[in-house]
Amino acid sequence: MRSGSNRAAPGLILAARQLRNDRLVRLFESFLEYRACVGRVIVQTIVALWCFGWLYGPQPVLVRDAQAVFPTAATLWMVAVVWMVLVRRRIIPPGEWLDAIGFAMNLLFIGIQTYLAFILLMSLNAFLPFITIAAVARYGQKATLPVLLSTFVLMLLTAPAGYWLSRPAYFVYAVALSVVLPLLVARIVSAMQEIALQALAARDAQSRFISTMNHELRTPLNAVINCAQLIDSDTLSAQQRELMQAVTVNAIALRHRVNEVIDVASIDGGRLQLHSKPLSLLDVLATVKAVCASAASTKGVALALRSDAAQTPDLIGDEGRIEQVITNLVINAIKFTPAGGAVDVLIAATQVQQRWAIAVTVTDTGIGIPDARRPISSRPSPSSAPVSAVPRAGSGWACSLRCRCPRRWAAA
Repeated sequence: MRSGSNRAAPGLILAARQLRNDRLVRLFESFLEYRACVGRVIVQTIVALWCFGWLYGPQPVLVRDAQAVFPTAATLWMVAVVWMVLVRRRIIPPGEWLDAIGFAMNLLFIGIQTYLAFILLMSLNAFLPFITIAAVARYGQKATLPVLLSTFVLMLLTAPAGYWLSRPAYFVYAVALSVVLPLLVARIVSAMQEIALQALAARDAQSRFISTMNHELRTPLNAVINCAQLIDSDTLSAQQRELMQAVTVNAIALRHRVNEVIDVASIDGGRLQLHSKPLSLLDVLATVKAVCASAASTKGVALALRSDAAQTPDLIGDEGRIEQVITNLVINAIKFTPAGGAVDVLIAATQVQQRWAIAVTVTDTGIGIPDARRPISSRPSPSSAPVSAVPRAGSGWACSLRCRCPRRWAAA
């Protein structure tokens, strides 16, 4: 299973992309040639300036090295600049082969210059372990042995004759730096890749479970709701009507919870679909009022909905998701506001140059959420009541949705 997993995902970069972990993706994409070519130009500029500065330096050995390598260093700088322009402007299309060429160029640049001026530029060998680590992150464990052999041979061939024999302690240090350390990091990267693949498998299993739950739970719930609504309540006694109403209300509430769980799972899996179309904030507000008015009336909470966004131009967005987030905010405010309290909803629009900024504010007179618990309230959980000593019914999934849906819109 281990080898099969490694063949399926060639590197940790691909696994990070599949997991949609933005921090890991940004970190590992810095190893790719599109960004690495910029770093190569910077390093080569420093090398060329370093060699130029030593053309008239005080130490004859370093002066000879500088005179021998400076023309080559300047030429390689020009090559690096031209290559960077071609890559950054995507004249050369990105791909696995492009990154492989980039790794080869790094080794070639280091090898040529350290061969011509080993004493002056031996510090370039410090980049060798990072090249190995980057190659393993890009191509997986299969890149470990070829790159390690290349760096080890390069280190041996570029040194002057007898250099390592006369300095055995330096040789041990160089081997540890260019071979042992990258090998250890490569094993860590391989272990991280296995963990990432297991996370991907767990996410796929979750996706299959959500698909099954979508069919196995929502379909019978819809049937129960529709059948309950079709029953002629006029022929029932008062107690029977009360029982039928309880069945309908609880079935609808359960369907709402199922929808929330599915939405949270969709966000986690990157499958939440946004359907943008022209919308009216007044229509959104009317829907929120229709959905929440009954809960506010039953609880004895005064609900006020106001908007100064009547003059805004036509907006584009997912009206259903926007209404869902606002409704969850309002329902949560009603839930934690005692009878006799008030919940106020304000949609304010402000024009900034050619753009409109829309702010939705929900204010209540409830118990509130302590500052220490506010980050926790955005996490999905079975219950996210802000104060455990005050029992409340409800689901914590709505709290997560109202925080994560806007982040998903911003990412899109």
